[in-house]
Amino acid sequence: MKKNGKKHKVTKKEIQARSELLDIFAVMLRPNPRILISDYSDGHIYIPPPASRPGTYRLSLTPYAREIMDECSPMSPAREIIMVAGTQTTKTQIILNGIAYYIENDPTSMLVGFPNEKEGKQFVRTRIDPMVDYNKFLKDLVGVRRKGSSGNTTDFKEFPGGFLKRASGEAANSFKSTMCRIVWLDEYDGFPPNIEGQGSGKTLAEQRTATYRGREKIVVSSTPTNENSQVLALLENTDKRHYFLTSPNGELFELEWKGFHWRAEDTNVKEVWYEIPETGERIDEYLLPDLLKDGKWIPTNTKKTDPTKIGFWISGLYSPFRSWRDTVGTYLEAQLKEEKGDFSDITSFYNNILALPYEANTTRPDASKMMLWAKNKDYAYKRYTNAGSFPKDVLFLTSGTDVQKDRLETEIKGWCRGGVSRSIEHYVFPVESGKTTLDLSANCWREYKDKVLNLRYLREDGLELGVAFNGIDRSYNPEAVQAFCESVDSTCERVIPLRGVDNLTAAISDIKTGRMKHPNGEEKTIMYRNVGVSRLKGEAYHNFRLPYNEGHQGVCMFPEDY
Repeated sequence: MKKNGKKHKVTKKEIQARSELLDIFAVMLRPNPRILISDYSDGHIYIPPPASRPGTYRLSLTPYAREIMDECSPMSPAREIIMVAGTQTTKTQIILNGIAYYIENDPTSMLVGFPNEKEGKQFVRTRIDPMVDYNKFLKDLVGVRRKGSSGNTTDFKEFPGGFLKRASGEAANSFKSTMCRIVWLDEYDGFPPNIEGQGSGKTLAEQRTATYRGREKIVVSSTPTNENSQVLALLENTDKRHYFLTSPNGELFELEWKGFHWRAEDTNVKEVWYEIPETGERIDEYLLPDLLKDGKWIPTNTKKTDPTKIGFWISGLYSPFRSWRDTVGTYLEAQLKEEKGDFSDITSFYNNILALPYEANTTRPDASKMMLWAKNKDYAYKRYTNAGSFPKDVLFLTSGTDVQKDRLETEIKGWCRGGVSRSIEHYVFPVESGKTTLDLSANCWREYKDKVLNLRYLREDGLELGVAFNGIDRSYNPEAVQAFCESVDSTCERVIPLRGVDNLTAAISDIKTGRMKHPNGEEKTIMYRNVGVSRLKGEAYHNFRLPYNEGHQGVCMFPEDY
């Protein structure tokens, strides 16, 4: 070949560049295969040891995996797929099925990335290499070498029409030098946010796929870590699909931790069942396989998003490989350690099983952030007065009262669908000079009855609501609180003495009975309820941290002058 009138010797680098360019043209011109990854994998892929459940891959066990794999298929218009999943939901197997699919059906250039070298090499040696070795159709393809290249190593695997390269979150250079059409990034929350000052793992992946614009796929998967979770931030920019089930009574619901109920002695779990929070319908675990089969992914992001960015969120509660009893047992054991100041297992439970970020219960929400939320026009609202009204999305009212020596403090909350709450009113009832709250004749108790128990609040549609449930903390003086509650509600159903218990696994117990001396000296049977302080505090702190998002489960809304 002549270059500038002189004979030019083609270098190996130029040969490689031309070869890569030809591969790119071939991919662009090649029609998409007709089979989807889900159909390809079902009954075709053999899962080898050391996987916990070796054998032929069966999609029927985890039907929720179908749509995820289909969006990873070349015929889907999705270009970015974010997968947030709990453990034992086949998240990793979805990636392996996708890699096998592209090797055999749509050979192309691929990159698979992990947080660090150690994890990446371990994944290749324990998952990819065995998959290739145990599936003859892959073994016959992987390692077919070009002259002078190494076609089957832990860093690089070559096959006719493409290759699979490994990248590490520890080295920006591992993402470079090669253009790739398909990128798989696993355990993304373990990646450094800025790899050697050159950008995030996803940013580096986008640079690698630029040549294939329109036919590329970037698949990011992870369990979340804390509030600064990178994968959850990516999920927010997608349609955020959640997997919904249909109950025997026809109710659409998703499995949430707050719906699980159990009987247990210490950490010995006797029985576990699920109750749909909105209806109370009971779901037993034996129904799960059929419910999964008929489940469907539903977008939950109310904001308009790029249709080429697809997001999936699913917790380990859906896993058919872990029993509900084991899940609850894991939680109870983690909770015991948490009470002793060891948050490692409870953090793992939230991250790996619930697929949620976790901050220790002792970590209070940032007060400055809460004030900013309260001033947000979409989140805050005008304080309601007795003469005014509150929105009609409030279904019922509750109150909680703290008893101190010199005052009662009460907050009235309005509850909407999905556990969303609005702070309706906050009262401080001071005790007059010379008395304390131990004296039931003090004005504070009369004011409490007048403004909390007896007053009716007006909803904007004209409906009047009384406060349906009223809890009073009895820890300061159990005798006085018990006596007051019984004087206004002998059934302990509307006005409820509450006793905080750190190791209670439920949010609130059934009615308990006991013996206590009345302030007049008479011993009598009393009724009260226990509340799980640690559990409720953790839920409350978690909900306080939630940014406003219409329809978001558990959001706490405050008046702008709160």
